[in-house]
Amino acid sequence: MPSTKGKIIFEHEGIGGVPAHNTLHVPLNQREYSWEEEHVRELFDDLDHAMEAGQASYFLGTIVFTTGDGGITEVSDGQQRLATTTILLAAIRD
Repeated sequence: MPSTKGKIIFEHEGIGGVPAHNTLHVPLNQREYSWEEEHVRELFDDLDHAMEAGQASYFLGTIVFTTGDGGITEVSDGQQRLATTTILLAAIRD
């Protein structure tokens, strides 16, 4: 991930890009995972509709990463969507 000191950088990247190259940390000020079944179903239904429509890509929403102390990559926004999608991809993989 490029240095962002003093800059805001936007990158369009697939869901696996940042996690594949970085260990992600969720800062203590972020809430614990709290999505209920209805939230997960909503996301899965939306993904299903996108696949049925033949969409080549799907906008998961903005996920914000920041660089914390010691250069640690932190999930500042989008933690719920990222965690849910990661669990889905792991289930498909396994």
